Amino acid sequence: MDSISSLSEAALDSYGQLYKAAVEGNMGPLRQIAQQLDLIVTPIRNTILHINIASERVSIQFVEEIIEICPTLLLQVNADGETPLHFAVEFDRPDVVEVLIKLVKAQHEDLENGIGASRQMLRMTDNKGNTALHKAMRKHCCKDVTGFYEGVVLMLETCSSVNHEGPSGKTTLHAAVRRRDKDTSAAYIADNCRKMNPLHLAASQGHIDILREIILYCPDCYKMVDDWGWNVLHFAMASLSLNPNISTSLLENRLLEKLLHEKDAKGNSPLHVFAALNPLALSFIEKVRGDRQAVNTQNVSVADTLRYSCSDLKKEILGLSASIGPYSRGVIHIRDKIKEENFKQLEKAKSSHLIVATLIATVTFAAAFTLPGGYKSEQGKNQGSAILSKNLAFQIFVTTNAMALVLSISAVFIYYIMSVDRFQKQYYLKLFLLAPWLTVLAMGAMVIVFISGSFAVLSSTLSLAIVTCFIGLSVFILLLRVLYCHLKGF
Repeated sequence: MDSISSLSEAALDSYGQLYKAAVEGNMGPLRQIAQQLDLIVTPIRNTILHINIASERVSIQFVEEIIEICPTLLLQVNADGETPLHFAVEFDRPDVVEVLIKLVKAQHEDLENGIGASRQMLRMTDNKGNTALHKAMRKHCCKDVTGFYEGVVLMLETCSSVNHEGPSGKTTLHAAVRRRDKDTSAAYIADNCRKMNPLHLAASQGHIDILREIILYCPDCYKMVDDWGWNVLHFAMASLSLNPNISTSLLENRLLEKLLHEKDAKGNSPLHVFAALNPLALSFIEKVRGDRQAVNTQNVSVADTLRYSCSDLKKEILGLSASIGPYSRGVIHIRDKIKEENFKQLEKAKSSHLIVATLIATVTFAAAFTLPGGYKSEQGKNQGSAILSKNLAFQIFVTTNAMALVLSISAVFIYYIMSVDRFQKQYYLKLFLLAPWLTVLAMGAMVIVFISGSFAVLSSTLSLAIVTCFIGLSVFILLLRVLYCHLKGF
C-alpha cells in the first residue's frame, strides 16, 4: 500500500502544507502527525528529513526536533537508497553530518547484531554502492573544504574499519586520498581495478604531502606495484612531470630514490615516464643522477625518449589521465605548473611585457632610419648613404640595432600567439618564459646601440665618448647582478 494513502484524510489534505513546512523548517504542522512522519514521502520517496536537508533553509534545530519525534527517519532511504546522511554529504551540510551522527549515537547503543547504529548508518550504501564516507571523499576531492573536514573525521572515528570496501574494491582510505585526507591504516590494501594502493593513488593525483605521510608511517609499502608494474615513483613522475622542482625534492627521500631505476612490465623506469611527458627533462635527470642509457623492453633508452619524443609511450601515459572505470579523474592527474589563481597574474604580466617589447621594436625601427652622423647629400652614386658607414662604431650600431629589432619583434609575436585560447597551459608557460628573455636581450642590444652610436658621433672628443660608453656599460653590471640573484633563487 502506498505510504501516503495510509494517512488520515486530514493528513492527505494538508500534504502540500507539510511539504512546504519541511522546506521552510517549520515544525508546527508536523507535530500534529508525529506518529506518521515516516509515511510522508515524495514520489521518489524522499522523507521530510531529506526534504529539509536539500532545501536552502536547512535548519539544525529542525533536524534535531524531527528526529526526536520520529527517530526512524535517521535510517530511512529514498528511491536511490540514500539516507539523510547521504543527502547531508551531497548538499554540503557539514553541520548536519555532525548532528546526524551524534543523534544516532545518542538514540542507539547497540543493535541486535552487536554493531552500533551509528556504524550501521555509516556503512549503509546507496543503489550505486557508495557509503556516505565514500561519497564525502569523492565529492570533495577537488575542493579545499575546511568546514567538511570535521564531519569526515567524525565519520572516520565512528566507523573504525577503514578497510570497509566500496565500489571497485576501494577502501575508505582510497577515498581519503582522493580527498587529500590523512589515514594510512589501510596503506597496504590495493583496489580491485588496477591493484593500486593508497600510496599509488596519492602519487597519481600529485598529493605529495599525503604520500610522505603514508611512507612515514608505512614505509614498507613503497615497494608495492600495480598491474602494470608501476611503483609509486612511476605515478609521481607522471603526475608531477610539469613540476621538476617538486619531483627533485621528492627524491630526497632515500626510499623513493631507490625506485628511480626500477622498471615496470614493459621495462620503463620512472625516468622514461618523466622524459616522455617533459621534453625539457634533461637538466632534471642530470640533477638526480639518473641513468640516461637505461633501456626498456623495446631497447629505447631514456636519452632516446628525450631526443626523439617517444610518442607511443607519451600517448599511453596521457591516456591514463582520462576517466577510466572507477577512476573518475583518471588513473593519473597531471598537475599543471600554472595554477588557475596564478594564470591571471601571468596574463597581467604579459600585457606589461608586451608594452615593453613593442616600445623597443618601435624605437629600434625608428633608429634604423635616423642614423647618427646623417646622410650624404652630395649628388652622386653615394648620395643618401650614411656618412659614418666606414666607422667601426657605426657598424656595431647598425648591427646591434637590427638584433634588438628582431628580438623585440619576436617577443611581440610570441605574446600575440599566446593570446590564442587553444594553447595548453604547459606550452603557455614555456612561451611566457621565452618571451621575457628575448626582451631582455633586446634591451641589452639597445644599450650597445646607444654606446656605439654615441661613440661614433663623439669620437672626435675621445674623453667624452669614453665617459658616455662607461655610463652606458654600467647597465650590464646591474643586469648581471639581477640575473645572478634570479638564478640563485632557483
